[in-house]
Amino acid sequence: MPLIEVDEMDSHHRAKNVRERCVLREEVRRKLTSDQKNRRCIRCKEDKPEFNFVHTPSNFFPGHRSYICTSCLERMVAQDNLGEVDRLMRYLDLPFDLDKWTSLYAIHKDHTLTAYFNTLLDEHYSAL
Repeated sequence: MPLIEVDEMDSHHRAKNVRERCVLREEVRRKLTSDQKNRRCIRCKEDKPEFNFVHTPSNFFPGHRSYICTSCLERMVAQDNLGEVDRLMRYLDLPFDLDKWTSLYAIHKDHTLTAYFNTLLDEHYSAL
């Protein structure tokens, strides 16, 4: 068999392996998204994966998740108004660390709320 045909066969096998890996990745992605629970935001009325809703320790929220998605919360709360932010944190039964908020606001501006929630989540898991 000439060398060219071997190279063509080798590239054919590599292409086939790449296609198989892509198919497997797609199957895994589909499985993961089908296992996710969706919630409907009471503000925007969209169905979104559960991770788009803030986790709260409060027993007043079913599943310990907020009723309003994080995107809507960011639009509703003026993130430079510390009184509004504090009120939201009390409503969600979450701690409000002014120093942490101020440092995050300097970096994230209109997305400080999401960054703050992620920081709280990271601290929660690192404490476990």
